[in-house]
Amino acid sequence: MPAQNLLQNPDFEEYYGCPTFLSQLDSCKNWFTILQNPDYYNCGFLAIDGIKPFDTLAYSGSGYVGFGGAPQALTCETFAQHLIISLKPALTYSLNFYYENPKPSQLSAPGNCGRIELFGFKEAPPTFTIWDTIHDLWQLPEARFLASSPTIYDSIWHPFTINFTVPDTINYFAITINDSITCYTGFFLDKMELVVTGQIGIKETEANSMFKILYDNGKLHLNTTSLTTQPFQCGIYNTSAQLLKQQYFESGKNSFELSCNNIANGMYYLVIKNNETYLQSIRFVVNEK
Repeated sequence: MPAQNLLQNPDFEEYYGCPTFLSQLDSCKNWFTILQNPDYYNCGFLAIDGIKPFDTLAYSGSGYVGFGGAPQALTCETFAQHLIISLKPALTYSLNFYYENPKPSQLSAPGNCGRIELFGFKEAPPTFTIWDTIHDLWQLPEARFLASSPTIYDSIWHPFTINFTVPDTINYFAITINDSITCYTGFFLDKMELVVTGQIGIKETEANSMFKILYDNGKLHLNTTSLTTQPFQCGIYNTSAQLLKQQYFESGKNSFELSCNNIANGMYYLVIKNNETYLQSIRFVVNEK
């Protein structure tokens, strides 16, 4: 079974209204602008003179997006989406897409100096216009850097993948470009896919870690060799990385109990965190007769 695409409208086919000129990415359904003025191409509006990809036709369907960075504006165009399924720490993700560059003759520098960067937000990000003083997402303390591609060179529609993990729960996923000050380049993107990679992204930590667990008669028993000094929380995840149950525990004990009622037979992961800091994950099996 193919992995679920976590992006809505990943092929940029659906729209609120047809674009008629540049800077109209917000016409594309489920996507919105954070910084400056990325572009949306569809409904016969495919490019304008001076800003054209190698191939003005979409890779798939009829819609695609364009964004870039300009030294004179000192701004990295950025667009984002509110995810319907949050990205979770300790999972590994892949962003797959097709890209192409504007023609090098239409740039003030060769189209080989840009990199795509991925950021995430736990809460809704602020949005800025071309007239604001924010130039890139590195200036926003609430932005979480996720990954950067290598330098992407001139190309007609070409597949690309960026693998990454997330440091915190991510509810908003943002795509931008770097090198805006040293490089005038841009990208066109189409047919995007954001997926959890592998059968399970939660990795079991070493057996000599802080917590030891024992599953018995519908309950998980957690034990430590010394009293805990801070509160912590436990979450039970299935092999599709879905959170099934969560419970908080106070400090000052070395023995804890977590009920597994209404959890079907199968393999699960117990993920232990302290104030959103990942501590440990332990695999266990429920096998009730």
